[in-house]
Amino acid sequence: MGKSGFAITSLVLGIISIPGVIFSFLDIPFSVLAIVFGLVALNKMKTDGSDGKGLAIAGIAMGAITLFLAIIMVLLAIFAISTGLYNLNASTSGFQ
Repeated sequence: MGKSGFAITSLVLGIISIPGVIFSFLDIPFSVLAIVFGLVALNKMKTDGSDGKGLAIAGIAMGAITLFLAIIMVLLAIFAISTGLYNLNASTSGFQ
């Protein structure tokens, strides 16, 4: 049998989520989908004997790591805004 389409999809979504977490926390859907597709791939491989276990595990790992990092970034942003470390109303021009 060939490689599992779900495993390949999991890996691709995991790869896409890496730059997403670097530039913003908007990669959360990609991370969650990478984990879901990877788990579906692993379950399907038990029944139909297709290949791609390593791809699925890599997709799950990348999705989990980027999801964790995105959650940390969101929590840090909420903390910074709530404590006044980052003022959304401050003028950045320096002119009065």
